[in-house]
Amino acid sequence: MRNFALAALASLTATVHAGTIVPLHPENWHQHITPDADEASERMPVIFTVQGCKHCSAMMQMMGALAVHLSQDGDPRVGHVDATKHNGIARTFGLMKFPWILLFDGVRYYEYRDQRHLPSLLAFARGGHLAQGSDGRVPRQLQP
Repeated sequence: MRNFALAALASLTATVHAGTIVPLHPENWHQHITPDADEASERMPVIFTVQGCKHCSAMMQMMGALAVHLSQDGDPRVGHVDATKHNGIARTFGLMKFPWILLFDGVRYYEYRDQRHLPSLLAFARGGHLAQGSDGRVPRQLQP
């Protein structure tokens, strides 16, 4: 019985870690999000949060679930910007309220405007963002 419980726990741990939330900051931003059309980055939803925000903590849990679902599609990355520490990235996109979700797809980005629940977020990340149109091009430089 104990071996069964350990195997179940190992399986659950592998599932939870199947998706990845990548901490983004100015030093690694352009490794994951690029403004260059010839080196267009892959699709990546990114959540911007601030420390001490209860809504941000709740959305981070949902983003973890999103990462797991997207990993099943072969697209396992979700980004996270701590805007308390890296406010310049948030200012680059004019973000002043948190949590905020942008999806980066190639050289364009899209603002998530739907309800804050997993099915809507998943539909948006899987291609629903294209129906609403882009909010702009990924800028070449981040604000300090």
